[in-house]
Amino acid sequence: MTHMRMIIIICLSASVSMPVLAQATGEQAGLEDIIVTAQKRSERLQDVPIAITAVSQSAIERGRITTSQDLQLLVPSLQYTSLGSSATPFLRGVGSDVGQPNAEASVATYVDGVYIAHTVTTIQQLLGVERVEVLKGPQGTLYGRNATGGAINIITRTPKQELEATASLTYGNYDRIEGSASVSGGLSENLAAGLYVAGSVRDSYLRYVTPATTDQPDKEKNLAIRGKFVLDASDALTFTGSVEHVRLRSPEGGSFRNIQDDSVLYNPLVFAQPRINEERVVVNDFPNFTRSNQTSALLRTEADLGSARLLAITGYRRASFTLSTDLDASQLPALGMIAQQRSRQFTQEIQLLSGPESPVEWIAGLYYFNQRAGFLPSVTTFSGVLFPPPVNAQANSDAVRTRSYAAFAQATVPIDDFRITLGGRYTIDKKHFQNASTTFLDASGAALGPPTIYPDEKKTWRAFTPKLTLDYKIGDTLLYATASRGFKSGAFNLATPSDNGPVNPEKLNALEIGSKSRLNDGRLAIETSAYYYDFKNIQVQVFDPSRSASALLENAASAELYGVEASLSALVTDELTLNTAVAWEHTRYKSYPDAATFDTAPGAFNLSANIDASGHDLPQAPEWVVSSSVEYRKVLGNGGTVEAVGSWYYNDGFFWDAASRVRQRRYHLVNLSLGYTLPGDNLSFRGFVTNLTNANHAYSVFYSPTSLLYQQAQPRMYGITAKLVY
Repeated sequence: MTHMRMIIIICLSASVSMPVLAQATGEQAGLEDIIVTAQKRSERLQDVPIAITAVSQSAIERGRITTSQDLQLLVPSLQYTSLGSSATPFLRGVGSDVGQPNAEASVATYVDGVYIAHTVTTIQQLLGVERVEVLKGPQGTLYGRNATGGAINIITRTPKQELEATASLTYGNYDRIEGSASVSGGLSENLAAGLYVAGSVRDSYLRYVTPATTDQPDKEKNLAIRGKFVLDASDALTFTGSVEHVRLRSPEGGSFRNIQDDSVLYNPLVFAQPRINEERVVVNDFPNFTRSNQTSALLRTEADLGSARLLAITGYRRASFTLSTDLDASQLPALGMIAQQRSRQFTQEIQLLSGPESPVEWIAGLYYFNQRAGFLPSVTTFSGVLFPPPVNAQANSDAVRTRSYAAFAQATVPIDDFRITLGGRYTIDKKHFQNASTTFLDASGAALGPPTIYPDEKKTWRAFTPKLTLDYKIGDTLLYATASRGFKSGAFNLATPSDNGPVNPEKLNALEIGSKSRLNDGRLAIETSAYYYDFKNIQVQVFDPSRSASALLENAASAELYGVEASLSALVTDELTLNTAVAWEHTRYKSYPDAATFDTAPGAFNLSANIDASGHDLPQAPEWVVSSSVEYRKVLGNGGTVEAVGSWYYNDGFFWDAASRVRQRRYHLVNLSLGYTLPGDNLSFRGFVTNLTNANHAYSVFYSPTSLLYQQAQPRMYGITAKLVY
């Protein structure tokens, strides 16, 4: 019956499809053409035989997409949550909730071609962004590194010789103040540079019922700054470089509510804590906050060799992150945690690409990745009454050193009206777990005996990830079929060095068919895709109360995933654009005989247990998601422009755990904006409201020994923005 349902949906998908997310103007005859670089060269979106959602700069502004996490509102198959500010993106049901150093996301994030490894830095502020491309399905050939579920490519604005300057100011509820500014232009006839700055501050949307705690901020503060340059050293040689720094402070990333009605905390014979379970009300005695600092630099070198093009991309990123959280979510000093992480990474990629006159489009390249990530030089500290007689358990996991090497190639060969694309990537990942120890402390912070030292360990994994695509053009319709493989590296468990693993790499084999059509003189865009995944060794993180709430890593044996996506964009009139996208997916564990979960009893501690989760849904995989928007743009008689945008997002709900016990209920999000641009297009004003209905949903939900912890997503937000463009 389920398969019959899927067939029916595929048959209906020709009438519903994926949004282009472009805004038309009165002069345009059809929808805007979006140029993407998904295959490492510039191509029209509708000519690329990959399921992609491309989001333009104007769509980002109109939809108030401020971070990469907000992209899920435009990409129905993207479920983008976070665990204590660690990114946990899921694409078509493929993702990972492992949020600790050296364990990377299953959906890879790239900024200007540079891979971002550490999960606490992959939620990117969309500062000075030209567009974002979300590639669905395993991207094991051209992207390779941990792109099992897909890839998110963020392309920033590149300065030009023409002088450009913008400034904007936003005021909103929760005393929100945001500001941004940019200026770019030519410094000489062959050098252009730009500076992009954005910052914000607002009160927390959570209310804290708590005694005074040190270090807990009452406001969220963000600051981002980027400098970028383009140097045309000669007609054949160009350098593009940038340096960026991002600083984030928030009380909300570490704030959880206890939503377990029968928690041991409320047992009058044990802890006798008052039960306060109200929306957006947090109870804590231990400070809740997150702090992060990121600094990155990249250099892109392009050389025209005549018959070919040479491209070298060099990237460096360092980040520090601190999470402080009350893991019992009460005024009892039962369980608090401070985790301080550090990460440094260096990447080097070299590509050789075919020239524009070559009948065969080809690319070959080499890739090197070097990362050192861990709790260094700081420590992870658990404290509270659950640790008698010592009151602190201090784990110092210095680092995991990762070195990855890869070689890849891909070629597209035209054969009459067909094109065949064949590619492959060979990867060697080497990881070194080192310098880990645990020390127990008394109430004064003095060590209770010598530390426990854990032995160093090394592990090497190898993988070949091929891809085969056949596409065929019929008029204005592109048909394609793809078989591909994805690979995600194994990981050591730094949070529990006594049980460090490692977990084995994830592997995913995928089959996909799809179509892309431009109809009615380019005023209608329809895209459909259907896929089947065979997913093995899924990496899972669980918290085991029997081991002092430490995180444990394990592999779920195998799973089966299949689904259908469809979208439509229509330029109904020169002033009205409609976008609709639908995603349906079916996910099941084929085999997961020993899944870690929890036994809960009324008024008792949550204890670890194991079940057979075979046949259960995968976590964070809603069956249905719908995203729709209506955009109206009218040029008035005085030369001014009115623009109104309304969007609706529907999520059918999903389970947070493999045991299928904790469920996120279905929810709707409605966003609205109304703008007016004065004659001359230099000054504009836009009012906005996000989550109009104040819908309740979560960023993460998980068990601790005493509680079911719930991290609340943002409520209704509204404000007005003034923008000046020169």
